[in-house]
Amino acid sequence: MFGHDTPRLAVRITAALALAADIAIHADLAPDHLKEVPYLGALFVELSVLLTAVLIGVILAPRLDIVWMCGAVLCGSAAVAFIISRTVGLPDVHEGWTSDGGLGLASLPAAAIFLICAFRGRRTAPWDWFGGVLPPSSRGLRAARNSGARR
Repeated sequence: MFGHDTPRLAVRITAALALAADIAIHADLAPDHLKEVPYLGALFVELSVLLTAVLIGVILAPRLDIVWMCGAVLCGSAAVAFIISRTVGLPDVHEGWTSDGGLGLASLPAAAIFLICAFRGRRTAPWDWFGGVLPPSSRGLRAARNSGARR
């Protein structure tokens, strides 16, 4: 499962479609939110732009784990923010679960699908994403320096 050179085409296509759906939903909702709650509308615009960059990365550079990791963080954060906005609430946001015509709810499956694809699309194990801050060659240098310091 881990160590594949290039994510399978089916995973990349599914991820791209999920991202495209999420981008379309947030871009569609952004103008209304810019009028009603400007900070939320600005976040929708920023999310759409960043997800577009991830979409381009999934298409053009699927072997880069950073593409999948950034997409996972963005989709996960957007889904969590939506759930928070509908439960405990966000400042100036007082909406029901379907007050946006159900588009917010529709973004949750798109985000979930991308998250699944991200865990299938990366080349390294998820526990290596955050544990190895330095590239492998730098980790080797650091280990060599540390072993020399013990002598």
